[in-house]
Amino acid sequence: MKKLIKTSEKITNWIDSKNEIICLKICSTYYRKLESGYSEYYFLNPRFYPRYSIRLLIIFFNLLRFNINYYQPTLIAIKTAINNSNSIPSNIIQGFKIFIFSILGLRYFIKPHYEKAYYEQRTRDSEIKFLNHPEPTISIIIPVHNQISYTNNCLKSILLNVSTKYSYEVIVIDDASNDETPFQINQIEGVNYIRNENNLGFLNSCNKAIQQAKGKFICLLNNDTLVLQNWLESMVATIEEDQS
Repeated sequence: MKKLIKTSEKITNWIDSKNEIICLKICSTYYRKLESGYSEYYFLNPRFYPRYSIRLLIIFFNLLRFNINYYQPTLIAIKTAINNSNSIPSNIIQGFKIFIFSILGLRYFIKPHYEKAYYEQRTRDSEIKFLNHPEPTISIIIPVHNQISYTNNCLKSILLNVSTKYSYEVIVIDDASNDETPFQINQIEGVNYIRNENNLGFLNSCNKAIQQAKGKFICLLNNDTLVLQNWLESMVATIEEDQS
């Protein structure tokens, strides 16, 4: 019986390994082509067909195993797409696109918390707030110019993914935005909001914010960044452990 279980585990591990490898090959080729200027419909290119065949065969084995780790992310992705679309036709199109991409392996490495919709659902804009530390260990500086939705999601990801191990402050340096950025960010509790009346450019804005930062360490983030768990803690630990 034990031998049978071990054999089954070996087969399962082999299937999972092959699944990851084939998805990596599909994704690396497809997204590299997108970066080179190819259409998003490049996934229909016949060169993918042999790999898609292997991927579909693996899906079949995964379904036989009742492997929830395969189809649960797909269902979550479809639900997220439907909930965040503005009209019925776009619901269907976006949901179908995500489903197809998931089946073909093009979303294998995309987890729910890698995408802005995850943070939009977890925290409302009005719920963003930070603690004020008089002597923070890290100053997180976010230079912005318009794109308020990106900034809000970046702040939400920081709020949800930074532990209490290190104290930090958040500085948003606004380079003369003309959207809702001045009104919304200035209302957020615990954010040090600095506004340039004239556009100074990225480097000058960063330097201006650094001059007002209180932290021992400076962390610069683009406002379209979504940070993940342990991102800040691991960087600080690396610096503190290396005296050079």
